[in-house]
Amino acid sequence: MNAKINSLFGIFLSLICALAQPIMAADIDIGEPFELSKRLDLDIDPAKVVFGGSSIFVIGSRGNGRGAILRLSHDLNLEARQDLNFEPQDLTMDPTEELFFLVGETKGTSVVRVLNSKLDVLGFVDLRRKLAFPSLSVTNSHQVIVGSVPTASASGAFVTVDASDPTDLREDNKFYVARAWKGMTDAWLSEDQNTIFINGAPEIGLYAVDITKERLLSDISYTNRRSSNVQQPFSVYGLTSDMTCREGLGSSFIVADNERDTLMLVDYDMRFRSLNIEAQINFTPRIDKGATSSLMAGTNIPRSDVLIASSCTQSTVLVGSHVSKDLVQFARNPNSSALEQVGKFELRDFPTGIFLSRDGKMAVVIPSTGQRIDKFVQPNADAGQSKIIGDDLVRELQRKLASLGYSVGFIDGDFGPNTLQSVTLAQKQLGFQVPDLRDAQAVLEALQKFKPKK
Repeated sequence: MNAKINSLFGIFLSLICALAQPIMAADIDIGEPFELSKRLDLDIDPAKVVFGGSSIFVIGSRGNGRGAILRLSHDLNLEARQDLNFEPQDLTMDPTEELFFLVGETKGTSVVRVLNSKLDVLGFVDLRRKLAFPSLSVTNSHQVIVGSVPTASASGAFVTVDASDPTDLREDNKFYVARAWKGMTDAWLSEDQNTIFINGAPEIGLYAVDITKERLLSDISYTNRRSSNVQQPFSVYGLTSDMTCREGLGSSFIVADNERDTLMLVDYDMRFRSLNIEAQINFTPRIDKGATSSLMAGTNIPRSDVLIASSCTQSTVLVGSHVSKDLVQFARNPNSSALEQVGKFELRDFPTGIFLSRDGKMAVVIPSTGQRIDKFVQPNADAGQSKIIGDDLVRELQRKLASLGYSVGFIDGDFGPNTLQSVTLAQKQLGFQVPDLRDAQAVLEALQKFKPKK
């Protein structure tokens, strides 16, 4: 099995997880660990959740090819409901958080509908084809991007819809991206509208493509040369610079490579137009008894096991799996671009979906059993009481080691075998002396005179 990482301008396979002087957890914006707050029983099988303004929007199936969209308060009280004569497959909102787009199948073809925040249907467009596992994204230029994966009888699809007039949606196919027609599970557009990012399936990879020149700019991809079996697509959570909450932060992606059990933090460098891996850690979900993986219905493409959700600033990142009840919480250290583990908790059921509010203080999980959603909150987020796992001093030591180029695996505040191995190697190569290599304070003080690698 051969893994391939391509980029125009050097991508870091980072054993170096941090590039700055160590700082304490209290000095940076790291989300607090979550606790279960409330469970809500529903009369639909929930499929997706979107946070919009002060409300939570949920789509799901009522059976017999019908569905519904619900608008809930943050306390999970029902505010509005719209029953649908089709089963919705994906939901997204525009950057203004005032329009919501649905895609679903009606009479054998896929249809995109647009609703306002009151759940009134404003318009629709018939795509005149049936799409397998369609996905939606909306840009600042009022373009709706619809993508799908290939089936045994049809290729993938890449369709753009003009939504400048919500009452008159029109398929305009403003730009053509050949790679997307091979199959995709998600797409995102850069702020300048010149680059599209595609999560490919079954051609596994995150691709950055120049729209105007139809040219591949950069990719992070995986090629299996030893087996003819179709591999799991990446799980990708994308945050692009055309989002209001991302102003000035650029485009960034949390990527789970399901085949190599790695979790990557990937940033897009607009100057060089390249995808750069800023951090990479091993991530292997515990496979619980009774868990099963499956194919996307009607295809030979495996479903991605890993589930990812992130706040706008990546101060809170949740990573779970269809095959595990563990939910792991990470945070991006904005001073070093490291992914740090700050919490972990066990769910009652296997999750089928994980969703986060923009500020990262509230999460909703869809369990695999029952018609229900579970709400989680950060109980200490505004109380000044931290429950971040591990020891602050050890976490600071791990940051310092990583900044010097010594990988400790997870930065999690736990002085485990990886941290001890890094301390031992650092002592051998740097020549500092301490009475006890497990004395985090002494080792940290000895390392302060060494400057981070650039």
